[in-house]
Amino acid sequence: MHVPSPPAIVHFPGALGESPGARLSDFMDGTSNTLLVGERPPPDSLQAGRWYSGHIILEQFGGPDTVLSVNRGLGSPFDVECANAQSRYFYGRADNPCDRFHFWSFHPSGANFVFADGSARFIPYSAGNLLGALASRAGGETVGSFD
Repeated sequence: MHVPSPPAIVHFPGALGESPGARLSDFMDGTSNTLLVGERPPPDSLQAGRWYSGHIILEQFGGPDTVLSVNRGLGSPFDVECANAQSRYFYGRADNPCDRFHFWSFHPSGANFVFADGSARFIPYSAGNLLGALASRAGGETVGSFD
C-alpha cells in the first residue's frame, strides 16, 4: 500500500492555522471582520467526526488546529475519492463525502460562523464571495452587511 506524503506546511493568513498563533494586534481588519470558526457537518459515515481539515497543517487527520480554505480546492492526498475537492461555499450533502472539504450546513440558505470578536453570524450562500475577505485577518478588507 502506498501512502502519499503529507503536503508541506502552508501558512494561512487567517485567525487560526499559523504557529505560534495570532495576537489581537495581528487582526488589522478588526476582530468583527475576521472569521474564526465555520460550520461544516460531518459526512453521514461520520468519518472525520466534527472537526475536519481540508488541508493538513499539523495533524494529518484533522483537529481544531487545522483549517478549511475559503478560496481553493483542498482535497486530501490521503482520500483518493476527494483528492480534488473544492472549497466553494454552497449547500452540501451528508451522503457526499467530498462535502466535508468546504463550509456548509443543514440550513438550506447558509451556515453559521464565529468571528474573532466572539460573535456568531449566519452568512447566506449568496454572500460566499465575501468569505475570502472575512477569512483574512490583515488583508485590508472590511465587509459591511451580508444579510
